[in-house]
Amino acid sequence: MTPSDPFAAAMDHAWNWFTLHADQRIRTMNMYFVIFALLTAGYGTFLGLKSHWIAAALAGIGAIASVAFFLLEERNRTLVKLAELPLRKLQSTLAETASLPSLLMLDAADAAHGWKRMAKYSWVFRAITISGLILMIAGIATAVSMSMT
Repeated sequence: MTPSDPFAAAMDHAWNWFTLHADQRIRTMNMYFVIFALLTAGYGTFLGLKSHWIAAALAGIGAIASVAFFLLEERNRTLVKLAELPLRKLQSTLAETASLPSLLMLDAADAAHGWKRMAKYSWVFRAITISGLILMIAGIATAVSMSMT
């Protein structure tokens, strides 16, 4: 079956792909925040109860979760970037057809300089998961050292 408007069909397909995986990125990070918060609360509780090894185990789970969510973010980022390739071409065609260069939105977003480049989701998500990993490793070291005193 051939679509009546291949351009519109291509735009819909690429946009739906982009939307699905961009939303998945946000949901994945939201899940990371929930898991991190629960593990941190549990860590603090067990540290306060002097159950240092349980606290260390929770921090270990948090470290593993941080690595897992870092990898999931990289996968989600790749899937979003796959949709940007056809969207960029479609935007170019649309901008040319409509004589409206401002439709080259992906190009404009990629042209950001300075601090705006650091405000990209990928940079922020990486910083958050790597910071979470470092905090959890520090939590393991703290709990283990407290258990030895």
